[in-house]
Amino acid sequence: MLVVCNGAAKSGSTWLYNIIQNIASFEWPQERFISRSNSKHPTIKEIYLAEYLAGDEYRERNIISKNHYGKAEHRALLTSSDDTRVIGMSRDTRDVIVSSYYDECRRHGYEGSFETFYWETGRLLVDRLHRYHEVWSQPHPQIHTTTYEDLKTSFAGEVRKIGDFLGVPLSDEDISRIEQATSIGSLRESYKDDPQYNTQENAFFRKGVIGDWENHFDDKMLADYARIDANGLGRYDLVYLRNRLREKAAKLFG
Repeated sequence: MLVVCNGAAKSGSTWLYNIIQNIASFEWPQERFISRSNSKHPTIKEIYLAEYLAGDEYRERNIISKNHYGKAEHRALLTSSDDTRVIGMSRDTRDVIVSSYYDECRRHGYEGSFETFYWETGRLLVDRLHRYHEVWSQPHPQIHTTTYEDLKTSFAGEVRKIGDFLGVPLSDEDISRIEQATSIGSLRESYKDDPQYNTQENAFFRKGVIGDWENHFDDKMLADYARIDANGLGRYDLVYLRNRLREKAAKLFG
């Protein structure tokens, strides 16, 4: 069976991946199918997904992949085989934007204010997440979705649901072990030797406070967020068009 731990970036999918790895034992996919950008968890690259699913490796043993698949074609491919399961992670989009802002500051040297980040980048993330949730919102027997908020407030119950989805009953002792192994302190310790996550240089695993967006969004941002979250950005949005022009210019002129 192939288990895909899936979530939009900065939604807590790394936490979810570690929870799943502590529920049962999984192997990594063959190296030729996975990204080499991360040493801590395997990611089946989008371009190889169809080819991988056409093989037999995941039908013969338990395989795991951590992804940010967000296209309808990914969902269709993953649900076309009886030997796949998708466990998704959802999080309040506003908190995702806050987390993305601090990630840009701490890992990529961004020096602007949150307000500047929102109007330049954050609102585009709202649109991206709007489309992501449209893909994964419809229920399917091979898809189970948890939320960052539920895992923070009802860890035992949510982890049991994940275990049941995978066919792995969990005892109270199992839950306690998993909670300890996936605490923020444990994750910081286990990821500290990877440059991408090195907490001495950046704080990839932040405190993750639910509702932290209330300390960052003003009324104008919230109104803009609500419009995009309900209907998408729109192809004639000025910020969207400006960014597309910048992308094209970068490709043309390097």
